[in-house]
Amino acid sequence: MSGPLRPSRLLLALMLATLTGCAQLPLGRAPSPEQIDRWVAQHEYGRALEAIDRLPKDDPAAAPLRERRSEIVRQARAYAERRMEAAERHRRKGEWETAFETLYEARRNYPFSKRLGEVLRALERAQHERIAEIERKLALLRTEWQVRAVPLREELARVDAYNRTAEWELEQAREAVAQSFGGLRRCGLEALEAGDLDIAARCLELARRIRPTPRIEAALTQVHERQRSTREARERQQAQAREARERARAEALLAEGRQALDSQDVRAARNVLVQLERASLDHPALPGLRRDLEAVIAAKVEALLHQGSVLYRNGHIREAKDTWQTARELDPDNEAVNERVERAKRVLERVEELRQESDEPATE
Repeated sequence: MSGPLRPSRLLLALMLATLTGCAQLPLGRAPSPEQIDRWVAQHEYGRALEAIDRLPKDDPAAAPLRERRSEIVRQARAYAERRMEAAERHRRKGEWETAFETLYEARRNYPFSKRLGEVLRALERAQHERIAEIERKLALLRTEWQVRAVPLREELARVDAYNRTAEWELEQAREAVAQSFGGLRRCGLEALEAGDLDIAARCLELARRIRPTPRIEAALTQVHERQRSTREARERQQAQAREARERARAEALLAEGRQALDSQDVRAARNVLVQLERASLDHPALPGLRRDLEAVIAAKVEALLHQGSVLYRNGHIREAKDTWQTARELDPDNEAVNERVERAKRVLERVEELRQESDEPATE
């Protein structure tokens, strides 16, 4: 399209298409079930419904077709919903022409839908608002350029003092900037009232550069205060969202840790605590999990100590050392466990030395 869609022109085309589409069947002639099926398959629900509605009420042969009406209406409404969703997707991607064409095609196929008409009018309003917004931004860019170009034109006129064209262009630029003051002030105040703080700030800043007035200063102060409030509110929302994510992660890890403890998987439970501490995730249930883990570790270490001692007394030094080593992995700072591991190591080393001495050949 070379320009924005004009609803009046497209509505006229829609009305003509609808009127011509509804005149496909002579009055009083019953459509065949096959014809109704073809229209429904082609999503031409308007034709199908109108043909059914025009059937003579006293014609018993038309009863089966009239019985199908509610099902066709249901299909038509579902079709309209799909088309409206598709149009919205196109609009969000900036495909305005495709969005309009999608809705107009849907209206041609199902002209009885009030919802389609409402969505179409809403799209037209959104189009007009977007066009106005773009034109406002373009005008603002042109004015910004004019304001910023004046100092350069002034310097050019000073450097090339005999250049009458440069002098004339400078006067023209000054006049254009002066004339833009009212529009900039109006743009800033209207944008402030509409809540478009970025546009309001740009317009009012430019207006102040041209002619600072108390009203513009007051409006700018209001803009800056609202921008600060908006920024602080956004930061609070981001912090709350971050805290919610961290809380959810902590709860998931705590549940994982509790499940590991229930199954006596100490290593997995300890790994959960390490993850919580590294991520600085705090939770009211964290101290309880830590206490329960320490209690489970203490009980396991005590049992392993006793088991290793029994093995040691029975002369199974290597098995005792391995058992105590398992306890050390659970509680590396336990002095009793460390002492028994080291004792078993010394005994095994001494046994190995004695074995090697016994294996040496006797000297002649």
